[in-house]
Amino acid sequence: AVPVISAEEFIRLEQDRMDMPHELRTADLKTKSGRKIFKNWAFDENIPDKAVLEWSPLAKVIYHPSIQAVNDQFKKVPEKFIHHRTPVEVTPAISHNTAIVFPSCKNNNDARFLGQVATFGVFADEALSRSYKRMLRDHVHYVKTVFDIAARVIKVLGPWSYSALHVRRNDLQYKEVFMTAADTMDHIRPLVKEKEVFYIATDEKGDDFFFSYCERAQDISMG
Repeated sequence: AVPVISAEEFIRLEQDRMDMPHELRTADLKTKSGRKIFKNWAFDENIPDKAVLEWSPLAKVIYHPSIQAVNDQFKKVPEKFIHHRTPVEVTPAISHNTAIVFPSCKNNNDARFLGQVATFGVFADEALSRSYKRMLRDHVHYVKTVFDIAARVIKVLGPWSYSALHVRRNDLQYKEVFMTAADTMDHIRPLVKEKEVFYIATDEKGDDFFFSYCERAQDISMG
């Protein structure tokens, strides 16, 4: 397992070795201004003994332990897995730094950590690949409060007796992917059981938007 420490603890431990500026050493990271000071320092590529890797998983895929090792192990990594992404590797020159920073949400175009985390890297060692995925499965969870609230809903709907849909509208920037409820129903119809109950999480504001689910699928009840 990899130990996890807070940004405050990192500053306390490494401030002298990395010659951190006074404003960073004294920044209150609980405030917006303090977090901005830390972010500006972390993203600065000119600071010695720190590697800043703008490896957005939408544009890059990490080959471990190296590009050569992965290519030697596999004749060809599936194109559907790589897609348009460029393979990268953590070289000795990178790993020898005291700090390695993966900047996230630098702006709307670069270093955005979206996507399926299980596809961030390709491992030459299959056992290590499985270990990485087990780590995600066993340890990367929502906080307990989320499970407690969800359990209340599941108690009403009944476990394993409904399907859940997430219909994004107002907070989704990709307006071109919007579709009608009827079109959504057409897409999922082969997966829907007779008289299936739906739990729909959405920010759609139209009261009549979901009428098509009932109109187009008479054998489905809404819950």
